[in-house]
Amino acid sequence: MWFRRSSNLSQAPDAKFMAELRADLLHRYSKRRSDKLAGKEPVNLRKISADIGVSGEVMTLKAEQVSTAMFDLFVEGRGRLLLSGVPGAGKTTLLLQLAEAQLNSPHKELPVLLNLASWRSSFKNLDEWLAEVLYLELSTNRVGADQVRQTIPLILLLDGLDEVPESDRSSCLAAIGEYGADANRQFAVSCRKEELKALEEFIPTNIYLPIEVAQLTPEQIETQLLAWSFNQPEAKPLLQAIRQDAPLLEALRTPFFLNTAQLLFASGKRWEQFGFSKTEDVKIRESELLERFITEALKPGWRNHSAAQVEHWLSFLASRMNREGLVVFELRDLQYDWWKWGRHQFALAGASKGVGIFGLFGSICSCLIFEIFEKGYGFIGFSVGLFSLVFLSAVVAAFEKTPPEIWTNDYWDWSFSRFSESLKRVRILWLSIAILYSVFIAYLAWNETNDFLKTLIWTLLGILAGLSILPVPILLAMLYNSPNLLIIKTPYQRFRASAKRFHFSILQHWHLRWLLFRKNLLPLRLVFFLNDMAIQHFMETNGATWRFRHRMVQEYFANKWKGE
Repeated sequence: MWFRRSSNLSQAPDAKFMAELRADLLHRYSKRRSDKLAGKEPVNLRKISADIGVSGEVMTLKAEQVSTAMFDLFVEGRGRLLLSGVPGAGKTTLLLQLAEAQLNSPHKELPVLLNLASWRSSFKNLDEWLAEVLYLELSTNRVGADQVRQTIPLILLLDGLDEVPESDRSSCLAAIGEYGADANRQFAVSCRKEELKALEEFIPTNIYLPIEVAQLTPEQIETQLLAWSFNQPEAKPLLQAIRQDAPLLEALRTPFFLNTAQLLFASGKRWEQFGFSKTEDVKIRESELLERFITEALKPGWRNHSAAQVEHWLSFLASRMNREGLVVFELRDLQYDWWKWGRHQFALAGASKGVGIFGLFGSICSCLIFEIFEKGYGFIGFSVGLFSLVFLSAVVAAFEKTPPEIWTNDYWDWSFSRFSESLKRVRILWLSIAILYSVFIAYLAWNETNDFLKTLIWTLLGILAGLSILPVPILLAMLYNSPNLLIIKTPYQRFRASAKRFHFSILQHWHLRWLLFRKNLLPLRLVFFLNDMAIQHFMETNGATWRFRHRMVQEYFANKWKGE
């Protein structure tokens, strides 16, 4: 029993959990598509031949036809689909609609939309990468995601191949190819149009149906704006603007910029009031559209903070997400290595670990020892034990070479190898506790007996008592292990689940939040801030995580960061 896992990962999750998980994914994907302000305009698709040349006519789909058409194209491609297009063409939106169609179908396969930005060459294969990222996308704990990954057929919708660092891209393609060697596995990949040439060798053996997302035509844009003008006030001034500015019309052929322009003109201003430059360069006009939208949206500030302050916070967040390869941000992604801190700050971070399960059980042991020698002094023993563990944890953290890691323990996954690894990490702290206990017991024994031999015996017993402290909470934790699988729906849910298992990483999180606030890097009320940024259309949220509305928005703010 000691060396077996307490959960059987080869056992499929129960039907109730899977039904709830599918419903949650469907809700989140539908909301994401809605947050992108997409699905209003028609979609133009065309098939690509094996030699990366365009073949066939453009297939124009009305908004209400897209989801069904994507499902049919995926079936036609025998579960191997490639989506390409210019940045902002709507590739992610189409993958979301494909996922919705698959979730609404009676098939047992589970579609999961994953961004490839976190891929690195250090991953041996796609399955190893999935073990690290799947639980975040499913908004569950690791054991739930592992059970799904090993027992439920997955349809991987891999978004953003172009967002993989160039140095890691070839290994990513090789891993997808190795994953696709099993003919039963289904997946879709999206990338920017300019990346197609790099996929000439990859497509023939791995992709059965390459699709290009073509841009909107000027006629489609004008027709769409005329239809919107009856209930959307911004449509008429925008329609007038494209009739007098050719680069703007060309920019709006990309759905992202069409939606951005709608948001910009919703402010009530007219074309002349935005101060656009006189240019024929479409790229300049696209850049100006994004910049004007963000500037206008930032003007009101946030809860008595200036626009410059809000931009500073968003630029720090975006720069760190880029550095860590994050597209989705969860509260526990905040780590001490996001900034440079001193040893005293690391010490405070480490001190909170001593309040957890080791501190509590160590304090109970100390309480019992004091009670044996001096009845009525158990509370003093408890206090001394807790203070000692907190102090020693702080000292160890202060002299660590790397910053402390904030992690949540929302499910106890027991194995002997994990126990051995944990033991190596805390061996100094463990031995320090044993010595401290032996000193206390030697002192108490000498005062009680004034006999050297008895004191030596009690000292040796104290060392054994100190060494026995570590396995005790682990064994008790094994008994506390719960087979319940989480579905994360609120920002602090992982921290709460972790606290129920006496792992109070929330204390470290609050400490780090305070430090970042004092450095003016993030607001103290971070959840309120991120939710407000979603209202401003900078970000999207599912209630527990956040992401920038588009990669271009994330890159815009990341480029605003002025460095350390």
